[in-house]
Amino acid sequence: MMLLMVSVGFQLDNLAGLEIVRYGVIFSAIANETVSIIENAGLMGVPIPPVLEKAIDILKMKGDS
Repeated sequence: MMLLMVSVGFQLDNLAGLEIVRYGVIFSAIANETVSIIENAGLMGVPIPPVLEKAIDILKMKGDS
């Protein structure tokens, strides 16, 4: 699904003559996977700095609303 979204972003950029959509999709996918990795590490017992835990909680609340 991520590859499909990047492909669509690439095609939109080609049509518009830009590069912002593709990079936006790529960076959001990287951010999403990074948050997922940090969450899973915390569930496995790896100590997570409180700043990261708070940031993840904020992102979860924004995603729920």
